[in-house]
Amino acid sequence: MQSLNIFMQGLLDYAGLFPPATLSLQDALKNFAEYHHHDQKKWLGKFILPANKIDETISLLNNLNTFSTLNQKAPFSIILNSCDKLTDYPNYLEKDLIIINNFRKKFETTIDILSFEFLPPKEIFEPKNHTLLNDFISIFNNKIDYYKHKLEFYCELPLNPFLNEYIKSIIQCNNKQNSYKLSIKLRTGGVTPQQIPKSIEIAQAILLCAQEKISLKATAGLHVPVPNDNSDVGARLHGFLNIFSSLLLCYDHLLSIEEIDEIISHCSYEDFKFTDEGLFVRNKFISNEKMQQFRNLYIKSFGTCSFLEPIEHLQHHQFIL
Repeated sequence: MQSLNIFMQGLLDYAGLFPPATLSLQDALKNFAEYHHHDQKKWLGKFILPANKIDETISLLNNLNTFSTLNQKAPFSIILNSCDKLTDYPNYLEKDLIIINNFRKKFETTIDILSFEFLPPKEIFEPKNHTLLNDFISIFNNKIDYYKHKLEFYCELPLNPFLNEYIKSIIQCNNKQNSYKLSIKLRTGGVTPQQIPKSIEIAQAILLCAQEKISLKATAGLHVPVPNDNSDVGARLHGFLNIFSSLLLCYDHLLSIEEIDEIISHCSYEDFKFTDEGLFVRNKFISNEKMQQFRNLYIKSFGTCSFLEPIEHLQHHQFIL
């Protein structure tokens, strides 16, 4: 179904190194290469690699032909190191960029670094420190000149009462320059009940991003298409069909927070209908053309430690025939 393929294309960034999978680097790289030959290979996004794993990656790839069978460069997203204090961040970033440049040059024929993901220093998110995000963005902006025209940049923001102020800082940055735009990374899950954001918090974030047409990705807790009770986490997790259909519908035509919250919290498999023309979520509809437009421009992907599990759930519920 064309609408399902548009919805899913490049949506699944492979984060096999992270919980709950927590694979070895060698196994995760091997899986990523194999997934490029899967029937749903077009749904595969980037390999999520922390900067502190790059040296080990170089060592492994020097001895293995992991990506030799691909007919394209393997797409990567690098998670930059973070720290506690803003004053320490320039040194952390400089060290990361040196390592990344070495990695890029060594494997320029087999690997394509497409994005950086980063969490600003922890002190920025302490009460009354939200204005420090402007200083952080200025530091980041001055250090990444080489990459500005080449990559996407995802700034992870917490779903706390200052999210609106954080987004204003991102918008101010994006309005000041044409060389690159900052995007947002939203954490939609975790490995403990306390780390799972409430649906209303995600709904508020979606509406804020949609109002300003900010590009974004999500991460964590979205292995299953719809909301589900997870005994390992001990909490109800969110579904990627719910989150990303809410995003698409809201970017197309702004919904109320209550409408977004309803989709995130209560829609299940029977509420999603992929047709030749587009996607229905209950009585709401978005066309293939609009879906493709918003996927290309704004609604990018989510990190998942399993590429296969989301697909298997869709197969089991007959979304894939």
